[in-house]
Amino acid sequence: MLLMTNSMLLPIGFSIERLYALKNAENYEREKVFLGPILVIILVALDFLFIGLIYFYENFTGPFISLILVRSTSAFQFNIYFYCLLGVQIFNLICNILILVFHSKKHKKSQQKTNTISFSVILFQQDKKRSSKVASNIAMVSTGQEGALNYENVTRNIWESAGN
Repeated sequence: MLLMTNSMLLPIGFSIERLYALKNAENYEREKVFLGPILVIILVALDFLFIGLIYFYENFTGPFISLILVRSTSAFQFNIYFYCLLGVQIFNLICNILILVFHSKKHKKSQQKTNTISFSVILFQQDKKRSSKVASNIAMVSTGQEGALNYENVTRNIWESAGN
């Protein structure tokens, strides 16, 4: 059950850390930040606490093995918890939108540099692909009878250049 509810809580921790990283972008890479692990511990502990409170008055008699079904005595509290998790997800969506807006306003010039670098990398990769294609064509010519003649010519050229 905790795995199902933790996956809904942890993204808000990531958003909080991203907001902190954007706010302190100049120093964030150089300083040791324990915000991520601290948020994970807090969010997992809160989730464990909420699940524990939901099932606190539950009377577990007999086997009940299910990850999805909830007993009727705890269903109301569990539904409220899921509505709260839905609210957390909506808040996380709003935080992500704010992060995108803040990032685009703050880093317009760096985006232009990033786009230039990305374009250069793409061109370099295309040039590298073209070079490897040419090399593979050359390798095809160096096989068989024609390849043997090419090898003999290259060897002769090396010996002639060494003799001069």
